[in-house]
Amino acid sequence: MTISKPPLSVAIVGAGPSGLCAAIRLLEDVGVKQLTLYESSSGVGGTWFRNTYPGAACDVEAVGYSYSFRQKSNWSCTFAGQKELLAYFSSVAEENDLHSRIRFGTTVTGATWDESASLWRLELSIVSEGGGAPVTSEASANILIAATGPLCIPHVPEFPGLESFGGSIMHSAEWDDSVKIKGQKVAMVGTAASAAQIGPAIVEDVEKLLVFQRTPNWMVPRLNFEYPSVVKFAFQYIPGFQRFWRTMLYLRRDLLFFRAFKPGSRPQKLAAKFYGEWMAKQIPAERHAELLPTYAFGCKRVVVSSTFLSTLTHPSTEVVTDSISSIDQSGIVTTEGTHHDVDVIVMATGFKIHPVLSSIKVVGRDGLVLSEQWSKEGGATAYLGTAVAGFPNFYTLLGPFTGLGHASVLTIVECQVNMITKLIRRQLETSTAALAVKPEAEKQFVEEARKALVNTVWQQGGCVSWYMTPGSKTPAALWPWTVFWFWWRTRSPTWQNFTPEMGAPPPNLRKIGVIMAAGMAFAAIIAARRGARVHPNSIMQAIQHLRGTLARLS
Repeated sequence: MTISKPPLSVAIVGAGPSGLCAAIRLLEDVGVKQLTLYESSSGVGGTWFRNTYPGAACDVEAVGYSYSFRQKSNWSCTFAGQKELLAYFSSVAEENDLHSRIRFGTTVTGATWDESASLWRLELSIVSEGGGAPVTSEASANILIAATGPLCIPHVPEFPGLESFGGSIMHSAEWDDSVKIKGQKVAMVGTAASAAQIGPAIVEDVEKLLVFQRTPNWMVPRLNFEYPSVVKFAFQYIPGFQRFWRTMLYLRRDLLFFRAFKPGSRPQKLAAKFYGEWMAKQIPAERHAELLPTYAFGCKRVVVSSTFLSTLTHPSTEVVTDSISSIDQSGIVTTEGTHHDVDVIVMATGFKIHPVLSSIKVVGRDGLVLSEQWSKEGGATAYLGTAVAGFPNFYTLLGPFTGLGHASVLTIVECQVNMITKLIRRQLETSTAALAVKPEAEKQFVEEARKALVNTVWQQGGCVSWYMTPGSKTPAALWPWTVFWFWWRTRSPTWQNFTPEMGAPPPNLRKIGVIMAAGMAFAAIIAARRGARVHPNSIMQAIQHLRGTLARLS
């Protein structure tokens, strides 16, 4: 079966950073005309639209947590806050006129592959304008891209008596500004990334802050500062400077921090020693056992904060290490029988990472249900975290084996989108209706990734984290190698790993000719500089050859 060249329809689930990236690249690089984004929220930005809690900010440098093709030169500081990040992604959407392509308040609840038509049939749930029950609808597209992100469904532990609490309960991702915090007794359940931002932001305002901690976290300082005016000037007016700055940040994280996640490696030992001592200096000696981690550095997501430890030792703060037994009308009861009276409970308990894509029922070829397939395989799997065998024209962004413990995930997203756009472009060139990764290619990649993850601190570090697939010993949420290796693996599709085999696109003769001619000119110049006997006209001849090559290939 074949399809004609554009129009080709593409559906993207999610208008967060990943979905926006995919939309822009498909519009600009492939020329897709029929493209629709389905967003359950009322605005773009994904996690930065939903997470509005006090202190919300990025925990990697904003220069790196942004698109390489839409750099922002006037970041206010190194680690941008939620409002600035949301403004950035909103402006990118506006600049590319994406709002006209987004269906807000629309949740994709199901997607079924129609083999006869080479289409994905989508089931939609649309928020009613009148506030009534959601309206169901249908849509279809040739290509389906899941860009929901892994951190989108709040996880609220099912503590007995939760519904009986007389005060206010809110998850960090569902922050309610109308809830009074000042002067209240606030319980914060959790001590990970969001808690490390909320705690310091509210500790001075509350009467008492009760922090319920299962295990202490490794922390590293958050070196946040306003960029000097000279740096801002260079970002804006010196060509390539910001890209160079971004590259240096990337290399530092990829070359140094990544090695710190290898058990027993010298960087791992140095990181544990350096940051362990840094943490210990901020905590009274009698509280070291309570607040210092005993598992390996990097086993759980490292918290980036320079102020959370001082929050945990603040006079208004009490850290509770007993497990929560139940919740009643006036507070929280621990397994030791202690009752803590509180007015507000903040659930900084993370998100439902597993099972992946649990909010959408995806049905592929021959009635294969994605969730059931992954359940049989012991967890989510995908070729390079992007394509799944048996599900043609279907791609996931930040899918299994793509998470990072040391760098910006937008780098991974851009690499995935680069591969996807090349696959779709080649589909159009060859009039291929349905493209799917071969089962053997996916299996080989998954086996390689699982084997590589064995020798990481995420699997051997002695902790329990959301990186791990439930019922498995594999931290399948993470990419086990460097970001550079992910870029290398996705820079150009391995065409024989897909079916039908479309074959690699014809070589770019213009590019090859330019490189060869430029190389000849460069070689002649170098030879002349070294005093070699070069014909006086050799350099001009090489330049003329370059011009001739360009003319022939134009």
